[in-house]
Amino acid sequence: MMTAAWLVAGAPAWAETAVKPPAPALQLVAHNIRNDRGEDVDAALKISTLDIKIDIAGRMAQTTLLVTFANPTEDALEGDFSLALPIGASVTAYALDIDGVMVDGVLQPREQAREAYEEQLRQGVDPGLGEVTGNAFRTRIFPILPGAGRTVRITYIAPLGPDGRFVLPVTTGGEVEKLKLTVTALGMKAAPLVTLAGQAFTRSGEAFVLEREKVSLAGEVAVTGLEPDQPLTLTRHSNGDKFFELIVAAEPAGNYRTRTVRLYWDASRSRATQNVAAEARLVADYVARTAPKSLDLVLFSDGKPTVRHFDSPTPEVILEALSQVQYTGATRFTDLQKAVPGRADICLVVSDGRMTIDSFKPGRWPCRVLTLSSDPEARRDVLRQVSVRNGGAYVDLAELGPEAAMKLLVARGPRAADVFAGDGSLADYTVTPMGDDYYRIVGPLPRGDMLALDDGERVHTFPLHPKQIIEHDGAGVAWGAALIDALGATDTPDADKILATARRYRVATPDVSFIVLETGADYARAGIAPPATAPKALLDDYTLIRDEVATEAARRKAERLEDITDAWESQVLWWESKPLSLGEARREIQKRNRRSDDRNSAMAEMAALPAPAATPPAMEAQSDSDGMVVVTGARRSLHSSVMAKRDASGVREAGEGQIEIETAEWNPDRPYLGALKGVKPGDVAAFRAVFAEQEKANGATPAFYFDMAEWMFRNGFATAAPAVARTALELSDSDITTRIILAGRLLRYGAFDDAIWLDEQVARMTPDKPQAKRNLALAIIAATDARLEAGGLDEDAAADAYLRALVLLCEVVLTPWDDDYDGIELIALMEANHLAAKLKALDVPAGDIAAVLPKQLTALLDVDIRILLEWNTDKTDMDLWVDEPSGERSIYSNPRTLLGGRLSNDMTRGYGPEEYLLRTAPKGVYEVMANVYAADRLDPNGATNIIVHLYRDWGRPTEKEESFVIELKRDQKHEAVTVGKFKRE
Repeated sequence: MMTAAWLVAGAPAWAETAVKPPAPALQLVAHNIRNDRGEDVDAALKISTLDIKIDIAGRMAQTTLLVTFANPTEDALEGDFSLALPIGASVTAYALDIDGVMVDGVLQPREQAREAYEEQLRQGVDPGLGEVTGNAFRTRIFPILPGAGRTVRITYIAPLGPDGRFVLPVTTGGEVEKLKLTVTALGMKAAPLVTLAGQAFTRSGEAFVLEREKVSLAGEVAVTGLEPDQPLTLTRHSNGDKFFELIVAAEPAGNYRTRTVRLYWDASRSRATQNVAAEARLVADYVARTAPKSLDLVLFSDGKPTVRHFDSPTPEVILEALSQVQYTGATRFTDLQKAVPGRADICLVVSDGRMTIDSFKPGRWPCRVLTLSSDPEARRDVLRQVSVRNGGAYVDLAELGPEAAMKLLVARGPRAADVFAGDGSLADYTVTPMGDDYYRIVGPLPRGDMLALDDGERVHTFPLHPKQIIEHDGAGVAWGAALIDALGATDTPDADKILATARRYRVATPDVSFIVLETGADYARAGIAPPATAPKALLDDYTLIRDEVATEAARRKAERLEDITDAWESQVLWWESKPLSLGEARREIQKRNRRSDDRNSAMAEMAALPAPAATPPAMEAQSDSDGMVVVTGARRSLHSSVMAKRDASGVREAGEGQIEIETAEWNPDRPYLGALKGVKPGDVAAFRAVFAEQEKANGATPAFYFDMAEWMFRNGFATAAPAVARTALELSDSDITTRIILAGRLLRYGAFDDAIWLDEQVARMTPDKPQAKRNLALAIIAATDARLEAGGLDEDAAADAYLRALVLLCEVVLTPWDDDYDGIELIALMEANHLAAKLKALDVPAGDIAAVLPKQLTALLDVDIRILLEWNTDKTDMDLWVDEPSGERSIYSNPRTLLGGRLSNDMTRGYGPEEYLLRTAPKGVYEVMANVYAADRLDPNGATNIIVHLYRDWGRPTEKEESFVIELKRDQKHEAVTVGKFKRE
C-alpha cells in the first residue's frame, strides 16, 4: 500500500488517561477505480491547503479539519481517507466540494448510504461517503480528477480530561502549500497558553492563529491552562437545544471496598485474534491491586456459561486460568448477569461487545459493572451502556495504556447524585468518568432559573443566567451520543429513532453514515433529502425530481393491487389451460428446428435439444479440483398433518407415475474436510482434535464453519452443527450475506429460533428488499411446520405463527418494490396461497385469512414440479433453465413451453428468486440448470451461493422438497451448472 500523504490529528492527551503515542491519524490512499480497487496508485496525493480550527468550551473540544488534496497523476482516482479519533469522540460534520462548492453530508443508515455511494460510483458521478468504524472515521471520495483535486471537511467533538490540557499532534508527510491553525477557548478563568514546536501563534481577539506557506510540520498543538471560570458550563447546540455540563467528585475513598468480583470473560471465536494477553495481564494486575476475598470466573460464548470459583485469588492463578481458555463459537449475552446468583461488589466484563446471536438488552446487574475491551472494532455502545447503567465505566484498552486503564478500573464510583430543576423535578442527564476523582454530568438544561445537585452529602445550587450560555455543540453532542448508545445497545434497535437522534444532534455512528451526492436528481432517486445548506439549484432540482418520484410511487401503489390481480388471473388461466402432449410437443419442436435450420434465423435462441435417451444416465456431482461447484443439501417431506387434513377439492390428480428427484452428491473438494475422513460418527474427541487443527489453518473465512457444520450434520454430530455454523458470525468479514446463508443453514439444522432471529435482523437491516421479508416468512412457516409435526406446538399457536407469515408474504405481494425485483410478487403469492390452505385446515375463519390475503388473489395452484432458484449476492444476474423431455428449454427468452412449463420473470440484478412451474409432468427427464451471467464486481463476498429448492407435488399432501446450496467461483460466468433432475417413469 502506498500512503500518499498523511496528517496526524490524534487524541487530546491528558495525564489521567495517558493515551498511546500518536500514530498517523489521517491516512490517504488513492485507488484507480478501473482496477476494481485491486491495487493502490503509486503516486502521492498532495496536501495543497490545510486549515485546522480548535474550539474549546467547558470540558469539550471541537476540531474541524479542512483539507484540499491535489492529484498530480493522469488518472481520475478514488480517494480512501481514514481519520483516527480520540477516545469518546463523535464526528459531527462531513462535507465535500461539488463543482467548487462545499456540500454538507447527510446522515443516513449505513447500508442505505453505502448502497447509494456504490450506485453513483457505477455511474461514474461524484459521490462521497463518510463512515465511523471503531475509533476511526473513513471517507471515500470519487473522482479526484487529474491535475485538480478535492476538498473535504470533517468536524469532531471530544471530551477533555480534568487537568486543563488539550494536545493535538500535527504532522505532515510532506510540504503543505498553505497552513492555517486557529484555537479559541471560551468561558475560561484566564487566557490559555497555545504552543506548537518551533512556531509562534498570534493573538486575534479570543483566537490564537498560526498561518504559514510551504511548511512541513512535525509536532503538536498544545493548549494548557484550560480551567472553566464556573463549575457549571451552559451551552447551546446549533439545533437550538440548551445543555449543562457539571463536574462532580467521586465517592470518598473510605467508602469504597472490593470484596467480591465476578469476571465475565468472552470466549467466543472473534476473541481469538484480539489482544487477550494484554487483557489477562490487566485483570491479574487488577486482582493484585484490589485483593478480593472471592472471584467467580464466568466463561461465556454460544452455549451455557461455565463458572469457576476462586477464594482469595492470586494474580498468577487468574493468569493461568485465562491462559487455558479456548475461543470458539458465537456470542450470546442473553441473561448473562444471571449466570451466578446473588450480588457482588464488582462485575468485570471483558468482551468485544459484539452480540452475534440472540436477544439482548443492557438491563440492571446485581453489581457495579466495569467493561473492558482491547478490540479496535468493539461495540462500544453496548459496553458503555452495560457499564453506565450499572454505575461503572468502560475501559478501552485499544486506546489506553495499561496504567491509564488501571486507573479507570480502580477509580471510585460516582457519588449518589441527582440533578434537579428549580421546581424540584428530576432532570435528565448522563454520567461518565473523568480521571480518577471526578465524573462528568451532561444533560438538557431544564426550565427555570436554578439547577440543583444533590451529591448525597449536601445540595449544591447553581443560578442560571442567559448570558452564561456559550454557542457550542460539545455537551449537546455528548448527550446525543449517549441517547444513541442507549437506543442501539440491543439486538432490536429502533433504527428510525436512532437516525432521528443522530440527525438532531449531528452524530455519526457505526450504523449511521454521511453521504454526499452530486445532483438533486441523485438525492431524489436515492430517497435521500439533501442538506438544507446545499446550493439552491440542487435543492430545486431535488424538489422537482422528488415530487415526480413520489407521484410515480403513489401511482404504482394505487395500481399495485390491480396489476397483481391481472398478473394472478393470467397465472390462474395458465394453470387451467391444457398444454400439448409430450408427443405433440416433440413434433412441434422438430418442426421449429427444421424451420430454424432453413432460415438460419435468430430462433436458435430457443436452444432446442435432441430427444433424450430412453434411460438417462445417473446424475454426477459437478465439481473440479478447485471446488468450483459444491452442493450441500437436505431432504424434507412436507406430508404434515396440516397438509394431510386440508380440503383437497380442486386439486388435480398428479400425472401418472411417481416423480423421482436426483441431486448432485455433497462432495466438496476441501482439504479440511478430507482431514475428517478417519473420524467415526459420534467420536467427539477425534472430531475436536481434527477441527482444532484445521481451524488454525483455515478458520479465517465463514465458508470453513459452514462446511464443517454441514459435515457434522451429515456424519453423526448433528446436534453440534448449529453452534459451529454460528461461529461464522464472529469473523471480521462476516456481513449481511453471512447472516442470510446462516439463517438458511440453521433452519435446515432445526435451530429455528436462531434462524428466525437472524432473518428478523436481515429484514430490519434491508427494508427495501422484498427477499428479506419473504425469507423471514418462510422461516416462520418451516419452524411452525416442524414444531406442529413434532407435537411441540398447539394448533392455536401454529395458526398465530402462520398468520404472521401470511402478513409478511402479502407485504411482499402488495408493496411496490424496485423494478429489480419484478416477479417476486407472484412467487410469494403462490406461497401465500399454499399457507392459506394450512390456515384453512387449522379452522382459521375465512374472514381472518381474507383480511390479509385479498379474495381475488386466493387460489391454490398445485403442480407436479416446482423449482426455485435463489442466490445470496446483490446485483448479480443468475438464470434458471429447465430442459424438458420434449427437447425444449424453458429459459428467460422462452418462459412458456409447449408442455405447459412456466418460468417467472428474469431477475437480472440480485438475490432472486426465479421459479419454474409445471402442473402436469409427462414421462421423461427434466434437467434443472443454473446459469451465471454476471456477478457484482463490487460485492466483497467473492463466491456466489445458489440456493436450489426442488418440489414434487407442490400444494398436495404428497409434497416433497429437496433443497441444497451450490457455491460458484468468483470468476465463473456464462456457465450452465446442472443442479438437479426430475425423472418420471
